[in-house]
Amino acid sequence: DLKDTLAAIKRNMSKDFYTGAWDETSKVYTSIENNISTLQSSLETARIDETIYESKDAFTEDIAEVNATIEAYYANAAAAYEQWKAEQVVPGDVTGDGLVQAADYTTLRKWIVNDYKPATDSKEFKAADVDGDEKIDIADLVGLANIVKGLTVDGKPILKTRSLKSSDALTVENVENGLFAIALDNSREYVGFQMDIQLPEGMRIVEASLADRAANLDLMTGENSEGAYRLLASSISNEAMAGKTGSLVMLTVETDGSYAGGDINVEAIFADMLGNKFNLSAISAAADEATGIAANGIVTRTAYKVYNMGGQMVQKVKNGINILVGEDGSAKKVLKK
Repeated sequence: DLKDTLAAIKRNMSKDFYTGAWDETSKVYTSIENNISTLQSSLETARIDETIYESKDAFTEDIAEVNATIEAYYANAAAAYEQWKAEQVVPGDVTGDGLVQAADYTTLRKWIVNDYKPATDSKEFKAADVDGDEKIDIADLVGLANIVKGLTVDGKPILKTRSLKSSDALTVENVENGLFAIALDNSREYVGFQMDIQLPEGMRIVEASLADRAANLDLMTGENSEGAYRLLASSISNEAMAGKTGSLVMLTVETDGSYAGGDINVEAIFADMLGNKFNLSAISAAADEATGIAANGIVTRTAYKVYNMGGQMVQKVKNGINILVGEDGSAKKVLKK
């Protein structure tokens, strides 16, 4: 009867389910509104059928109690929903403005190249960790670029990606005294990469540049938390690098008096268009041999100018035959593949 109905209404309204699990949408809030609408309809019915109560005062008391419960329900449900919304993270929204756009891409690039790591329980970290693997790296940057582009699979953003094994070969090659090439023979297409380069004591990188294969990418340089030199190459268009073999990065290095030889170590992460990532590593031959710097006669890098076969000076060594002319007038031909 109506008394039982009103008792049930009061019991239901007193439940704290409005502070329970919220999903990613406003479905729960919509459900709350529908529930309130139903309860108010029941209340209207109660008003019409007040004659079944023994007294009007008893009916009025019940109505007042239900109304108060509804008001409290509204307030608590709305507050819980607003709190839920405030806690939600938009993947890729590293600037926190509710949108995923070029500014977020630019910000995340700076974070990665400088190895900036927000607290893992912060909204910043959760927004930057686009692929949800609890790390922030090139794969997240590729995923963010895909969101900016509106790239989807089956109508959904590409968020959950994988870390996969790769048989591709990364190598560090000597091109000329003080000049190294980091080359890649790859079977799949990559759209970006990050490299952490650990140099032997007494050696430093004077210049890093992208070879023609990666000319469509933008290069940033920084330092990771362990003091290694970090390179980040990416493009907001997520366009694949050219070719399947050859140099990606050219490194010009020099040494000081503390240099006593050693290896150049490279730890790299490559990402494909979907944001899947592939870990590769490389190590140079002994640097005292690969650079032409004798262990018993340490010298600094020889300055040189680069010319193509037509005699035109160019900014860097390019694929094909290059002529390197040193300060002392000596010239050497260098073939870059």
